[in-house]
Amino acid sequence: MEALVSDHTTFKQIFEDPIIAEEDRLIRSQPARLYGLPKVHKTGLPLRPILSASGTFNYGIAQLLVKPTLHLQPIPRPFPKVLTLFARKDPVPRELLSNVVYNVNCTGCSAGYIGKTCRQVSRRFEEHGKVRLPSSPPPQHFPTLTTTSMFSQRPKRNVPIVNYALKEKNLDEAIEDIFKLSDEKNLKISQSAIYQHEVETGHFIDWDNWKLLSKDHKFYRLLIRESIQISKLEPSLNRTVRSVPLVIYPDSSSLFKAKFKMKAGV
Repeated sequence: MEALVSDHTTFKQIFEDPIIAEEDRLIRSQPARLYGLPKVHKTGLPLRPILSASGTFNYGIAQLLVKPTLHLQPIPRPFPKVLTLFARKDPVPRELLSNVVYNVNCTGCSAGYIGKTCRQVSRRFEEHGKVRLPSSPPPQHFPTLTTTSMFSQRPKRNVPIVNYALKEKNLDEAIEDIFKLSDEKNLKISQSAIYQHEVETGHFIDWDNWKLLSKDHKFYRLLIRESIQISKLEPSLNRTVRSVPLVIYPDSSSLFKAKFKMKAGV
């Protein structure tokens, strides 16, 4: 920049600039500064100096900033609401999630399984053979209830007496249904590839550290997501390669087949 300005063949040095008095009268500022563009767009062209002149956009901004009667009042933005800082709903526990594609791995080898479920993950894992943890035992001591004169009155005569005891026949049918459901559940567990892997190898599945691969509330799209993950990760415990065919553009010849009508007697 200094070498460019010192070129007397291009620039002429003056001791009294007539623009200074005009600038002092309008905006009472310092003389305009000389700026140089550091970027040369075309080769062979010299660096162009830029001098701020009156009537430009920068000149108007400078005039507003140095105007003594101008009152600039900054307006701060309000702070975010407290509602935006906290979640409105509690997060759903991982074992209660539904409509997901999950991945479980074996703790003793590199075997893995990818599946999908529209129900809760914990219920699906029980079908794979996961042992349900026992719930908390019932309390041993129950509080004693004291009856008052309000509840010790004789019941009304017009109220029919309801016998809540199950008949012997209904009780036998209920027990039979329970055993039937238990047998169906055990059969489903025995057919699971994960359960068979645990029985054959003696390994254990890491049920607690399962991975959430994808989520979707549409059943068919959930099948597509499962098929994509199976094709991508290739788990060894999956018996099928895909749940749905992953075909985006089918063969056009199968779409436009020529149709012929057979005439009678031909």
